Amino acid sequence: MNAVLRETLSPYRHPCGGLKVRIEGEACVLRCSGALWVAEHRTLIASDLHLEKGSAFAARGQMLPPYDSPAT
Repeated sequence: MNAVLRETLSPYRHPCGGLKVRIEGEACVLRCSGALWVAEHRTLIASDLHLEKGSAFAARGQMLPPYDSPAT
């Protein structure tokens, strides 16, 4: 692979510590938190959010495995 092509295809670091990439022509940042930031559309995309599901269920008496934490 030539140097110009390698530079074009390679993702590079963003100041936040994430990686800047292009997905289907859109400039995106893969954040360290696991989210995807699309600056042009001012859109943050996140998946697999737990949002303290275990704690919320436990408060109502429904117990789930203890894999939840305040950090998630």
